[in-house]
Amino acid sequence: MRTSTSRDIRKMVVNVIMILISTFLARIGFGELLLIISYHLSALETPATFAGIAMAANPIAELSMAIPAGYISDKIGRKRVFIGGL
Repeated sequence: MRTSTSRDIRKMVVNVIMILISTFLARIGFGELLLIISYHLSALETPATFAGIAMAANPIAELSMAIPAGYISDKIGRKRVFIGGL
């Protein structure tokens, strides 16, 4: 059995940092998209209820699919689920 070396730990830390940075940037982009959508919906004089539903649709879909996607990923493998999601 192989023990973790400092080089392996450094690689893992770099990978985790890269994932965190990419997630952070993606979330910033989505936040900006929500601002643009709300601005355009208000310019079109849509009801506030519709604007709220339109902006909440993605987080609700993401929340409702996280557990099933994780279950499927455990059953058939992360790589296949990732490729299927593309």
